[in-house]
Amino acid sequence: MIAYLTQSVLCMAFLLAVYFLLLEREKMYRFNRLYLLFSLAFSILIPFVPYKVYTEVASVKHVEIVNEVSDHLPGAASVLPAEESSTEYLLLLLFCVYGLVAGFLLIRFAKNVFAIFLQTRKHPQVLYHGAKLVLTNASLSNFTFFNYIFLNSEDYHAQRIEKELLSHELAHARQLHSLDILLVEILFVVFWFNPLLILYKKAVQLNHEYLADEAVLSIYRNPKDYQNLLLSKVELFSMPLANSFNYLITKKRLTMMTKPFSRTTAACKQLATLPLAALAVFLFSTRVEAQIETAPQQVLKPAESKVEKNDSIVEVPRPSKKEQVMETAPAATATGKSNSVAPQTLMIEKHLAEIVEMPLVASAQDPEPVQIPTVEVMPDFPGGMKKFKEFIANNTVHNGNAGTVEATFYVEKDGSVVVPALPIGSDNKNARALMKAIEGSPAWRPAVQNGRPKKVGHVMTVSFSGDRDVVVGEVAIINEEMVVSFEKRETDGRLFIHGLILNREGQPIAGASIRNAEYKSLAVSMHSGRFVIASAEQKPLMISCIGYATKRVGL
Repeated sequence: MIAYLTQSVLCMAFLLAVYFLLLEREKMYRFNRLYLLFSLAFSILIPFVPYKVYTEVASVKHVEIVNEVSDHLPGAASVLPAEESSTEYLLLLLFCVYGLVAGFLLIRFAKNVFAIFLQTRKHPQVLYHGAKLVLTNASLSNFTFFNYIFLNSEDYHAQRIEKELLSHELAHARQLHSLDILLVEILFVVFWFNPLLILYKKAVQLNHEYLADEAVLSIYRNPKDYQNLLLSKVELFSMPLANSFNYLITKKRLTMMTKPFSRTTAACKQLATLPLAALAVFLFSTRVEAQIETAPQQVLKPAESKVEKNDSIVEVPRPSKKEQVMETAPAATATGKSNSVAPQTLMIEKHLAEIVEMPLVASAQDPEPVQIPTVEVMPDFPGGMKKFKEFIANNTVHNGNAGTVEATFYVEKDGSVVVPALPIGSDNKNARALMKAIEGSPAWRPAVQNGRPKKVGHVMTVSFSGDRDVVVGEVAIINEEMVVSFEKRETDGRLFIHGLILNREGQPIAGASIRNAEYKSLAVSMHSGRFVIASAEQKPLMISCIGYATKRVGL
């Protein structure tokens, strides 16, 4: 909202400056009237117009490899920071102040309109060249409101109102100048905090006087007599929302009556507004960057992983060293390791050195991949992602068992939410409760790509604490699916799982977290996408990675 108001006000100021510097002193009043009205509408609507800029970027497939140590530490569950309520109170206060001022201005506007129409019912009327003369007893200056021209009754019957003045007011009525004033007044009720609207109103009213003076001089071709007549009139009182004589702007009116008119100059200035309008579109429309992807690049960051076996954690060398193990003799892997962990480490390194390219056999029936190369409009929950997290936290039933659950869901093309499988976690009751809460979500605004709705996947983690709190973590977009293949090998009575994780293009995925059914970390995939874990259990593995749908692998 603040960005919109800033763009709108700046655009309004820019166009008004163009009017004062380029157009106001030229005798092209009809064009100026259209320009002022167009400027108001343009300034209000232009922030909603997207200005698309295409940039060419390389498609980078990256996974930041992070050590999975936090899962072994007590109290390591992610907790959302508490929201500051003071910001919400301030916004509520500002909204209340805005509503009070806008309400007051709306009541005053309605009161002024009602007062004018009340005058038309209380006083006699006389038809005059298609308009209605309202003869009042008040000592006020002549003014016009739509088709009504308000005059002093005594002056009218005594014929003290000159025909030039009647023609002036008749021009206001025939050209419907009251519509312009009403438009500005309504905008001021809504945007009362914008002082530029006051300047716009004065510019519109002055241009109305120029138009009415031009109509009078087209009938009575004696500018000097008309100028003297205007100077002899002193305004006593004026009605709001109406066109009337104003002594403060009389000097400008008298100057414009005798100013020479050049068609060439007027045409050049009118044409000059076109590139200035294009410049306003460029400066004040909403900039939308659309990225065009080039050949993909892979960026990998190594980090140490850990293998958990019977509550003991065994360190595994960094991926760069693992690659060296695969390229050199097995004897080289024994160097530089601590005696306390050397036997288990050497055994795992031996299995890493023996890994060969395995056939890509999917571990389970894979769902249809959901890829979003560049989504112009991301899917959006009503009220934003913060409201979605609040909805999940408030609608997920905690059964009392502490743990973490990871769920994958999709926002379909029609905005509906689908959970393709039971969320993964340490407790099936919590997983079912989370699945029910997600499926009960209100419809989202779907993603849009090339003007068409698009299906997009999400992955989220929810922590169930021991004190029955439900804490919703970050909600990430799923770019694509993983393909997992594995092979089981038994050595010295121990079971080792050799795995390979690839994306749909056959490129290895580094940094994927491999967990057991209790959601405890076992390993992290290497540069090559490979991993090895020592396991004595035939339970499923949960494989997750940022930007990919979580995969359940049955052993």
